[in-house]
Amino acid sequence: MKKKKIIGLSLVTLLIAVFSFIVIKIFLKKEENRIIKETRITIPDFSLKDTFGNLFNNIDIPKNDFTLFIVFNPDCHFCQLEAEEMRQKSPEFKEFNIYFVSSAPIDEIKVFSENYNLNRLTNIKFLYDDTNSFSTTVGATTVPFMMLYDKNHQLIKIYQGSIKLDVILNDAKEY
Repeated sequence: MKKKKIIGLSLVTLLIAVFSFIVIKIFLKKEENRIIKETRITIPDFSLKDTFGNLFNNIDIPKNDFTLFIVFNPDCHFCQLEAEEMRQKSPEFKEFNIYFVSSAPIDEIKVFSENYNLNRLTNIKFLYDDTNSFSTTVGATTVPFMMLYDKNHQLIKIYQGSIKLDVILNDAKEY
């Protein structure tokens, strides 16, 4: 009888803890989105090299299209899945300027871009962040780490970890 009470109380406590965790996560996500909308963060200043060794700055990003930054590592399995999905869905991203940013050696970035045929797409650039300055500035603590900006370079949303690219497309449709 005592064991049943202990098990019952343990289950109730566990359910309350799980429910509380879910509610807190939902609240924090809504709060994050509210802060982003209120502060309307713009694309940060940066200066990186592309895979051809040319300097590329934030002022080089054209307006009138969405901008998507993807901080990645060529060895990351989830980054590879995102790249494959990007290759498959590239026609749906024609109104996006997409920048893959990595601190991996340029040769590895080039191989990655070639493996997924993303180097052939005119709206996708691969950028080399040799000092991790971009990743540090945007707060990328995991890969893949993505940031979606509207056509006026205002932050729409940050995505940490692997997500389906349809989520990004749907978020862009709201703007």
